[in-house]
Amino acid sequence: MSPSLQQAFQQFAELPAPLQNDVAAYLQKHKDDILKQASKEKALQTPQTESDTQQKIDPKLDPWSNPDLPLTTAQTGLSDMAANHDHYAWGTPKKHNHE
Repeated sequence: MSPSLQQAFQQFAELPAPLQNDVAAYLQKHKDDILKQASKEKALQTPQTESDTQQKIDPKLDPWSNPDLPLTTAQTGLSDMAANHDHYAWGTPKKHNHE
């Protein structure tokens, strides 16, 4: 048994018996979902190899190599998109209100 699992069981052992039963029932009921989520999180934490992170980019299509390349833009109609990109992408509170 891993040390982290031993620590978790020790913490559960310190709970009152009725709460231990509730935790055990919850873990049994949601075991598959918990294991799937843990697997996803582990995959996200696994470092990628250099070949995975470095894609071959045609220098003609790379704006860093070809400064004359026209950049793609999108008209969103949002005057504060740059200042509040986290709000529009993730729903965080707006930092600035320019409207």
